[in-house]
Amino acid sequence: MRIAICAPGHLKTVPMGRYCAETFRAMGHETLFLDAGTLALGEKLFLRPLAKLRGDRAFEKRRLNLRIRRAVLDFRPDLFLAIFGFDLYPETVAAFRGAEIRTVCWWLNDPFQFDRGAEIARPYEFFFSNCARSARRHAASGVRAAHLPHAAFEPVHRPVELSESERTRLASEVCFLGDWGPVRQGILSQLSRKVPLRIWGPWRKHLTPRDRLWSCVEDGFFSPEEMARILSATKVAINLHSWFGYYESGLNPRAFETPACGAAQVCDWKSDLESHFAIGHEVRAYRTGEELEEILLQLLRDDRARGDLARAGAARVRAEHGYRARMRQLLKNVGF
Repeated sequence: MRIAICAPGHLKTVPMGRYCAETFRAMGHETLFLDAGTLALGEKLFLRPLAKLRGDRAFEKRRLNLRIRRAVLDFRPDLFLAIFGFDLYPETVAAFRGAEIRTVCWWLNDPFQFDRGAEIARPYEFFFSNCARSARRHAASGVRAAHLPHAAFEPVHRPVELSESERTRLASEVCFLGDWGPVRQGILSQLSRKVPLRIWGPWRKHLTPRDRLWSCVEDGFFSPEEMARILSATKVAINLHSWFGYYESGLNPRAFETPACGAAQVCDWKSDLESHFAIGHEVRAYRTGEELEEILLQLLRDDRARGDLARAGAARVRAEHGYRARMRQLLKNVGF
């Protein structure tokens, strides 16, 4: 089977397109990966400056769509899969459908960007959402939609054997990995009064040296491979969704990546969580900062409970929540 995948590969923190492509290749499918976000060198050097002089703001998107359309129609895949679909014109997707290519979009920003996803969904034959509740809403509007949550990419998200120096450098009792947000700062700042905490991510531009969290932060972006090493050296990892307090559905990638790397996960409660994990056995869930603190202190005191939680979560992800399982489900839903 021939599959073309288009993803915003220029975004270093959005590797899902690469994961899909590598998984399909490992499954034996001939796969073409297209980066919807990077112009060719000649376009950058010559055509982009000319477009700026003319005030042509849509130049880059037009060129990208032209390049992607030509590449896909030349490749003649059985299936075209867009990850997010940010940069694609509806006319580009229509051209693929006109060539009898199945078109699919995997939208991974629900529930917090539901309206944007609903707009992107329209030209596709099939639309998958990372949020179960959002998928039902998309389907109710007439879109051929289904739920397809995030996953762990098996070659990357796994326990990593660390050297003694690496373990010393990366070790933490409790860690959080992710971007800054005001709600996250408020909860983690209060938590740091009682719990030994390390934070990885680009936080310090939002803080001052007087902030409680300043000394907790290992500043800067991290790669998926670096994240796996950090999680392999932590006792407990906090998952605090960016939409905490706004939506009670949908799961982020970390919900699956964290246990896959062998860390015990404590996650803010979402309705999707109990569909994919046994809460209390494979993941611990909280609804408030006070509950989070109580759970963390309990797990730090109880090595056996913490180890059991980590092992059970890892086993569940290995069995059901890898990219191979997700891509099989996608193909089944599409009819392949």
